[in-house]
Amino acid sequence: MLAAFITIIIITVVLITPLGISGRYDEGKFFLFARAGPLRITVLPKRDRDNKKEKKKSGKKKKKKTDEKEKKPDNKNRIRTLIKIIPKTLGRLKQKLSIDVLKIYWTAAAEDPFDAAMQFGRVSEIEGIIAPFADKYLKVGTWDLKTNINFAISKPVIYVEFKATYQVWEILYIAGAFVTEYLIMISKLRREHAETERKNENG
Repeated sequence: MLAAFITIIIITVVLITPLGISGRYDEGKFFLFARAGPLRITVLPKRDRDNKKEKKKSGKKKKKKTDEKEKKPDNKNRIRTLIKIIPKTLGRLKQKLSIDVLKIYWTAAAEDPFDAAMQFGRVSEIEGIIAPFADKYLKVGTWDLKTNINFAISKPVIYVEFKATYQVWEILYIAGAFVTEYLIMISKLRREHAETERKNENG
C-alpha cells in the first residue's frame, strides 16, 4: 500500500514538472531544445557519435545513404501533411496553446527580381492567414511577425523562433492529440491511394 502511494506521488510530481521547450529554424536548419531546471537537452540536431565507424565503413555507408535518399518521401508532401494536421490538433485542445515567444521573419529574395516580388506577394498572403490562425488557436506572450523583400540577395531568408513552458502532462496531451490526427491523416491517404490503384487496375 505504501509503495503504491509513493509511486502515485512520484508520477504526480513528474506530470506537473514544468519543462521549457525552445526551438528555431535558421539558415535551413532546425534546432530544438528541452530544459528541466538547470538541465538543457539538445533534441535537434542529433549528435553524430559514430563518425569514426562511418569512416571505416565509408564504402558501405555511401551505398546505404544513396538507398535511403531514394526511399525518402517528398519533403513538400510531408510539410503539407503537417500543415493540415496542426490546426486539427490545436482544435482538439480544450484551450488555446500558450507560447511565451514566437518570432517569424521572412525576407523574400530570388535571382530574378520579378520572382522575388511574386514570392513577397505570396508571403504577404501567408502572413494574412497566420495572424487570425494565431489569434484563434494560440495565446502568445511575445509575438513578432515580419516580412520583407531584398533584391540584393538570391535566396530567401527565413527565421523562426519559439519558446514555451509546459508541464509534462500537457506535453503528453498535445503529443497524443497530434499522433491521433497524424494516424487519421495517414489512414485517409492510404485509403485514397488504394482506391486510385484499384481504378488504375480496372482501367
